[in-house]
Amino acid sequence: MISWITTPVIGDTPAMLEPWARGADVVLRGYSGYNTRWVLKVLDRVFPVSQGGDGGTETAPIALTVFFGANDACLPNRCSAFQHVPLHEYKENIGSTVSFFK
Repeated sequence: MISWITTPVIGDTPAMLEPWARGADVVLRGYSGYNTRWVLKVLDRVFPVSQGGDGGTETAPIALTVFFGANDACLPNRCSAFQHVPLHEYKENIGSTVSFFK
């Protein structure tokens, strides 16, 4: 975490992290190539609910940013069609992802 403080701001992530530095635990999770359908299958393993002392999430996050959509929007008739998620399913998946943290 120290490295982003000493480097120039590139992109949005450092700018979003700076106000929380030393005041909150910031957890970044990135899975290259994932779409919203796939993330629902691993969400409970990536952010486990604590049963007491196991290192899981004990409280709901106070802030959450979800970046999905580029892989879901892959065209269904191209080589990356396996990542395509129809719009109606995408909306449901985003809702389920946000509901997981409530």
